[in-house]
Amino acid sequence: MKLEYGTLSDAELLDIMKKKDKSSEKAFAEIYSRYSQRVYAYCLRIGNDFASAQDLFQETFVKFYENIANINLNNINKLIVYLITIARNLKFNESRKKKNTVLIDEYEETIADSSASIELNLEQKELEKIIPEALMKLDYASREVIIFRLYEGLRYDEIEKITGVSNNLLRNRFSRAKEKLRQILNKYLDEKKY
Repeated sequence: MKLEYGTLSDAELLDIMKKKDKSSEKAFAEIYSRYSQRVYAYCLRIGNDFASAQDLFQETFVKFYENIANINLNNINKLIVYLITIARNLKFNESRKKKNTVLIDEYEETIADSSASIELNLEQKELEKIIPEALMKLDYASREVIIFRLYEGLRYDEIEKITGVSNNLLRNRFSRAKEKLRQILNKYLDEKKY
């Protein structure tokens, strides 16, 4: 009887992967198929550029595959939470190693250069460009909670498992981050009127 990997649960696929035989490659391929788009989208949102996002994405799945023996779904509920945690930790470690941050002045110059063509009458595609730029103006903790809640659709308890930050603090951080984002977008849109 042929095994249908698409019908298996994440826990069943992980068990197959832990055997490290030919079937584990098919199980990994199924997990990759299920979650690669969401993980890649997350990497794009937190990455500094396209190339670094691709590197982070690939490194996330490599790290996942290398650590398969240590994964226990009973502790993490959802595999997507575990994968995003890996990506987040890799990004955090990369940032810590570099010990540098993007200077706001440099970033504002980049935004000014890239947004010179934005017209007064903003359409959907233009908003799709402005919002990521505005997100990058937020501090990392604020940007992260916005990405987790709005883009990834994670609940506060899932974000708490990823970040180790308490549920109440996450709620406060999200509220403040939304307000900061609103101010940045309002300022940005007001500047474009003149």
